[in-house]
This record gives sequence, C-alpha cells and structure tokens, in this order.
Amino acid sequence: VAGGLINRMLPGQVATATAQVYDPATGGWSAVGPAARARYNFAMVALTDGRVVMAGGANEWDNAWDDSNFVREVELYTPSTGWQVIGELPEPRAELAAALLPGDQVWLVGGRTATRYWASTWFVDANNLP
Repeated sequence: VAGGLINRMLPGQVATATAQVYDPATGGWSAVGPAARARYNFAMVALTDGRVVMAGGANEWDNAWDDSNFVREVELYTPSTGWQVIGELPEPRAELAAALLPGDQVWLVGGRTATRYWASTWFVDANNLP
C-alpha cells in the first residue's frame, strides 16, 4: 500500500508518500521507504517479480481542482532498493487505470485533471526498467 490522504482535521487533508508491505506469512505490515511524490487517486500495479509501478495522482485535497496539483511521475518500487522515478506521463493526471498485461507490460489508460478527461494510453515495459 502506498500514498493516500491523511485527515488532519477537515478541511486540510494532506497526501502522503508513505508505503507499507504486507507479509502474508506473518500477517504483518512493514514500513518501506517513502515514494518520491506524495499522492492519492493514482494507479498502481504489481509486477510478477514483486516490483510495483505507480503512476499519476493528485497531491493536494484542498485545491484538488487546480491543475498544478496533478502528478505526472511514474515510480517503480523494488523491494531491494525502494522507490525511484522512472519516467513521466505526457500530462499530469489522477484517476487513471493500470492493468498488468502478459510479459510484464503495464497498460496505463485515461485519467483526469481539473478541466479535462483523458483517453490516452501508455505502455510501460517492465522488462526494460532498472
């Protein structure tokens, strides 16, 4: 699990970059290093080798309808090294979707900003990531 909103007494809700990993063998959660960007309403997909791709999102609740609050970074979580930014979306956006396709291809689609809904799609080839 990563990101989300922290309710600091309404109306000020702050996005977080924290992340935790669940271990089904122990039933416990462990904190891992924070992502590079705080965000909520993003897309995230687990790869078959245990890495995770996270893309887009928004970073501020109080000004959620200001285009400057949307995130364009795509990050990769690797259990041995943590989070790193691996690229950017052509336009920042939240509420996009992600799906894992055969061969560890990640399909990112759609999303929105304050003034626009997007139908764009991108592919992230997990075989060519660091």
